Amino acid sequence: MKGVGQLLCIFCNYHRHEDYSNIFTPDCSVKLKDYVHRTKELDHKIISSMEHGFQGRYFDTYDVAKKNGLKFIFGTEAYWVKDRFEKDNTNGHMCLFAKSEKGRRDINRILSEANETGYYYKPRIDLDLISTLDPNEVFVTSACIAFWQYDDIENIVLDLNSYFGKNFMLEVQAHHTDTQRELHKRILKLSNAHNIELIAGCDSHFIYPEQSKDRDAVLEAKGIVYENEEGWFMDYPDGETLKNRFMDQGILTEEQIDKSIKNTLTFMDFDDYDSDIIKVFSKDIKLPTLYPELTQTEKDDKYKKLLNTQWKEARTKISPEKYPHYLDEIRKEGQVVVNTGMSDYFLIDYEIVKEATKNGGIITSTGRGSGVSFYTNTLLGFSKVDRIAAPVKLYPERFMSESRILETKSLPDLDLNLGNPEVFIEAQNTILGEGHAFPMIAFGTFKKKSGFKLYAKSQNLDFDIANEITKQLDKYEKELKYADEDEQDLIDVYDYVEEKYHDLIKESEKYTGIISDKKPHPCAHLLYQGNIREEIGLIRIKSESTKKEVIASLIDGDIAERFKFLKNDLLKVDVAKTTHDIYKRLNKQIHSETELLEVIRDNKKVWDIYAQGLTVGVNQVEKYSTTQKAKKFKPINISELTAFIAAIRPSFKSMYPTFEARIPFSYGISSFDDLIQTEEMPNSFVLYQEQTMATLSYAGFPSDETYGIIKAISKKKPEVVKPLKERFIKGFSNKILDKEKVTVDEAQEMSEKVWRIIEDSSGYGFNASHAYSYALDSVYCAYLKSHYPIYFYETLLRHFSLKKNKDKVALLKEEMQRGFGIKDGGIKFGADNRGFVANEEANIIYSDLSGIKNMSAKVAEDLYELGKNTYD
Repeated sequence: MKGVGQLLCIFCNYHRHEDYSNIFTPDCSVKLKDYVHRTKELDHKIISSMEHGFQGRYFDTYDVAKKNGLKFIFGTEAYWVKDRFEKDNTNGHMCLFAKSEKGRRDINRILSEANETGYYYKPRIDLDLISTLDPNEVFVTSACIAFWQYDDIENIVLDLNSYFGKNFMLEVQAHHTDTQRELHKRILKLSNAHNIELIAGCDSHFIYPEQSKDRDAVLEAKGIVYENEEGWFMDYPDGETLKNRFMDQGILTEEQIDKSIKNTLTFMDFDDYDSDIIKVFSKDIKLPTLYPELTQTEKDDKYKKLLNTQWKEARTKISPEKYPHYLDEIRKEGQVVVNTGMSDYFLIDYEIVKEATKNGGIITSTGRGSGVSFYTNTLLGFSKVDRIAAPVKLYPERFMSESRILETKSLPDLDLNLGNPEVFIEAQNTILGEGHAFPMIAFGTFKKKSGFKLYAKSQNLDFDIANEITKQLDKYEKELKYADEDEQDLIDVYDYVEEKYHDLIKESEKYTGIISDKKPHPCAHLLYQGNIREEIGLIRIKSESTKKEVIASLIDGDIAERFKFLKNDLLKVDVAKTTHDIYKRLNKQIHSETELLEVIRDNKKVWDIYAQGLTVGVNQVEKYSTTQKAKKFKPINISELTAFIAAIRPSFKSMYPTFEARIPFSYGISSFDDLIQTEEMPNSFVLYQEQTMATLSYAGFPSDETYGIIKAISKKKPEVVKPLKERFIKGFSNKILDKEKVTVDEAQEMSEKVWRIIEDSSGYGFNASHAYSYALDSVYCAYLKSHYPIYFYETLLRHFSLKKNKDKVALLKEEMQRGFGIKDGGIKFGADNRGFVANEEANIIYSDLSGIKNMSAKVAEDLYELGKNTYD
């Protein structure tokens, strides 16, 4: 039970930081859950979102607050200067909090402006922007000692007090330092002279004093040393401890201390955020529209008319006897879209893709994710895959179903693989209008090596062991750095670290989860009907790949999914660009999926690319380990290649040797094996989620519910799994009894065996549509390399030289000579060295002169012209 004294010292810890502050000021290791636990432990009532320089990941704070019965406070510890247009890096600190939704939008607006027009090393609001805040809806404190930097700061304090009135308070902190004591003397004079209230701030950076070592480890990892921190309190104390620290500081009277602590309770009077009124915080779908003047029925009609128009064009390449089947599938898919109210989603992306391709945008002929399993997506130009004719069975329910959309209030997830996403980004802005589309933010965590170093230091791990593991992690991170995004999931850290160290890597994951930086999401963009600057907030971020700064929305992929925002994925993939460029170099149209499948069928030259390991630049099999696996497996058709791409994922590791050795594999249940096996893949490996979905459907589950059931099973919650298991075993047993000559006991045993397969595969089953798209991308490369090798290498050498990927250039040069006898012509006067240029007759590729240090494209052009002359 709390004592009376402690009850008197209940307070609101409004000034606190978690690891998200590290994106601007690296000095935190604790997470939101740590603050929630401490807040509830002390019976405090609020949780704030404030971080250094921005609003924090405030959607998460809101969500956690609601779930834990805490009051959500929206705020920031902003950087401020007098004039944001001056090159002034004073970067004072000021705490701003929203008392209402109007205040929240105001704060978002000026922080967005700070990132757009006030950025100088950090985003800076200024006095002009502060004066645009509604003084009745925003609460302001003077934050920490970093507020008090300008010579005329006291005049600025008086101006702030005059403008915000009772909504401005002078923050006092309990540090036992001479500078803090001197500052408090100054604050007291201002407070007494001008009747400005004091408020007690903790400025917490961790929860308990002993966690300071974790913060120190973060600082060391970032190469930062803060001087004179002796005497600073950065934990989250209880009320009595906080009061005693002020008393021991010796500047404020007990009455002043009590009042400053009591003033923190002012946060309890702030408005609550009602998600029924403030729509950004609701869990309802937030789907923008291009046609706000139309009713939903009218938009649905527009979508159906568009499908009809596109079908009339597409059917010219399809045999008439197949029309009824295609039309039936189109109607089914279209009805799902209409019944779920998702017409706007597809109308928006159709217009974006149309606008982008009109302006030279390159979209892959294949696709990404489950989107290719909707034939209507092919009609709308998002892919060229015909799932109805595909040799690998693709299930439209995997992309979207009525039950999943309506019951979970989720959006479809259409991923677009692109060669030049910048054209599509510009198209988004054109179609939706300025301010309604921005890239999403992605928060980076300490990488494996950095996280391990933090762990090693905290555990005083033996230096030699730590050094050896670090070397092994170096190899892992180098491999990851140069892998395409769609190949990164093939790279498993445990393949690079000796098994005896695996437990240490596992234990270090606590530190690899600490937020360390920010970056633009590699592909996700927020599309939103409202004002993103005010309703969401913007943040300036530098891209790691392009080194360019972009303005992004303050929403990441996880938040978008949980709060039902529209996330549009525009992913740049090398294979989309290089395949396009090789066909262009050949002056040929890119083969359609049907045409490609025809030219690779029984084409030994194509499949020898995999068997001989000539896989540099061939999608999905470039890594040394996957090249070796491809050489052993030797895929001979698209179904085998698709299965191989799913099988090489780390999660299938235990079954992979059987798969690679082509050992016949079945479960001995003919009705089940028939369901899994195909003509080109006559084995019963459960590689794809769709195969599990088919099994559930076979047992009587509605097909549109099966994907959601797989996800539920993978979470392994007994209260969810048990009724599903009982339902499955009953349904599957009945089916077997009807189809097979078995006893009731045998049917029960078979059903339980299959259920175990479903449980085991639900966590790793690969998306067949995704694997099939990857396989098509890969075999495009294998076809072009095997039939037009000199132009394949010329194009890829140019591409990766422009990307400054010297390692890839060296690998391409080595392989072209070894595999195809193509000579490296190097640099030669009289030859065309303006880029990598192929001479087909001589079987030579000349090198790019501009790739040499201090040699520009102009020098290469001049030398080429001079080389045409005749010299004595």
